[in-house]
Formats: sequence, C-alpha cells, structure tokens
Amino acid sequence: IALSQARLFNPHATIILLGKNKALARFQAQSLKENNCLCPYDKLKKSSAHNEYIKRCVSKNFWRYTSERFLYLLDLMETFSLKNVFHLENDNMLYADLEPLVAHFQKFYPGIAPTFDNDDRCIPGFVWISEKKAMKRLAEYFVEKASIKKFPDMYIIGSFRKEYSPK
Repeated sequence: IALSQARLFNPHATIILLGKNKALARFQAQSLKENNCLCPYDKLKKSSAHNEYIKRCVSKNFWRYTSERFLYLLDLMETFSLKNVFHLENDNMLYADLEPLVAHFQKFYPGIAPTFDNDDRCIPGFVWISEKKAMKRLAEYFVEKASIKKFPDMYIIGSFRKEYSPK
C-alpha cells in the first residue's frame, strides 16, 4: 500500500524497493513491479563500512537490523551512483510529489535530513540524503557505535546530529 501511495504522488520518480530476494518475490507476481525497481540487497556490493559494521556489531536483535539498513543505503547509493535520495520506511505513507522539494532540501539540508521527535531521538521513517559522501559519514558513525549493545538507530542518529550538525 505504501509503495502504491508513493507511486501515486511521484509518477515519474525512480522508486527502489530494497529487501531480501525472498520478500521481493511476492512483488514480482503483482503489478507493483511495474514502474518500480526491486533490488535484492544481497546483490549489492557491500561497502567497507558495511563489512566493518558486520564485524563489530555486538547486537543480534532487532536494533542491529534497523541500523544496518543505513549501511545498505550506502551500498545502494555507491552501486548506482545515486544522489538526492529519499528513504521511507515501508509503513509510512507519502502524500507529496518529492521532485519539487529536492531544491528545498539541497538548500537547507546539504547532507542528511531525518525526522526527529525530540533533540535526542530520530524517527527515521523519512530521511533525505543528498549524496553518498554524506551517507558514508553516517555509515561510518554506525560502525563507530556498533560495539554498543543497546543503542538503537534512533539514538545513534540523534548522537550523530549532536556531534556533526550542521556539518
């Protein structure tokens, strides 16, 4: 539903659904494959930051994977030389055409712009990423924090913001 909604408001955008091959298989049987790119993450070349994250990460629970998605985003951006990327969690509905908003994001958020619900915590349901250089710095920060057992992505991004904003 969220993918169809994003397409409805962004008819000309490249929409990439990144996931496990097995999970993507159900989309191949539906019309959702049309006008969308299905990208199995196991087909991406892992960045050095991603490989290091896997080595260092001590958490084996849900939070490991919510954080690891940002390493997959770096892999995706590097593999396809992407810039001006909007990341949406699959349970978020999009009610806007993002194309006219790109210039606004470029002007006011030259690196990364996630959504925050307070000064310490990010709710990364919607994230703007200007270029792979900005994503790489965030990915490297996830690597730095990978040895902390209970440090969810929401707080890692909040910590990143405090340490590097507005860089």
